[in-house]
Amino acid sequence: MKTIGFQYGEKLLFYTLHTAHAENNMKIRSGSQNKSIHKGCDQIADVLIENGVSLQAFLEHLEIRPTKEAIFEIFRSMSLAKYEVTTSKLETKQ
Repeated sequence: MKTIGFQYGEKLLFYTLHTAHAENNMKIRSGSQNKSIHKGCDQIADVLIENGVSLQAFLEHLEIRPTKEAIFEIFRSMSLAKYEVTTSKLETKQ
């Protein structure tokens, strides 16, 4: 279990992460860990929405290295938001 907190205006928001633990010799996450990640993301999104925190405000408090994967996730999110399709279904005009 790990608690994270971040400041949003006058509010200090906290969220407790409940994570599954991997064996030391595992190289990829287990199904249980994958479910924990998805559940944690869902719960963090709920906390942000309930407290009126925008994604932009939340990201201000994170240092994200601009890797190819991070940039692609942003592009994928934009594709879903603007065209309601995944990047693999984008048309050439989009």
